[in-house]
Amino acid sequence: MRTVVWSMLAVIALGLGLAPADGAEGPAIAIIDLKKVYDNHPRFQQEYEAMKKEVQNAESDIKMKQEAINKRILVLRTLDPGSQEYKNQDDAITADKAQLSVLITQHKKEFARKEAKIYHKAYQEIMYEVEPFCRKYEIDLVLRFNSDLMAETGEVSSDPNMVARQLNKPVVYANPRIDLTKTIIDTIKARYPGVSTRPIGPGTINR
Repeated sequence: MRTVVWSMLAVIALGLGLAPADGAEGPAIAIIDLKKVYDNHPRFQQEYEAMKKEVQNAESDIKMKQEAINKRILVLRTLDPGSQEYKNQDDAITADKAQLSVLITQHKKEFARKEAKIYHKAYQEIMYEVEPFCRKYEIDLVLRFNSDLMAETGEVSSDPNMVARQLNKPVVYANPRIDLTKTIIDTIKARYPGVSTRPIGPGTINR
């Protein structure tokens, strides 16, 4: 598999114009859209989707607990505020609300750790492809960029968010020939044949 992948990389590299030119000086630079690579990384997608299902289950459990507390609050309102029963129920509801708050916090931390681990594992795998490729074809620097921002029109906009995105993007212009994104996506996909991918969405709980 490694031999096949590297043969494919060699062809792609020549097509990208990454082979050193005669008499060329200065560093060789390339760009990569990491978000797009993540969106097309089969193993990352599988692990992320599995985590999203865990998040959905946790959210359903929390919702059920919250609804149960709300029902008890409605019953509490029918009781005499000065009675012992009211005090007992009020104390119990307060304790359950506190426990639910702790549970939500625990879930947030747990899923944040899981999400970070999944991303980091995929990042290491992406670097496993990027670093040797760059060494082989003498690429000195790879910059991260957002192809969606690069694709935005040059029309004057009054949207502050769009203007801020354009002003803060690290790569203002890049020749498409130096874009490694598709190259890396193809090599990673070659390791997971038959596995489909789709763009991911946020998977955190009760933001």
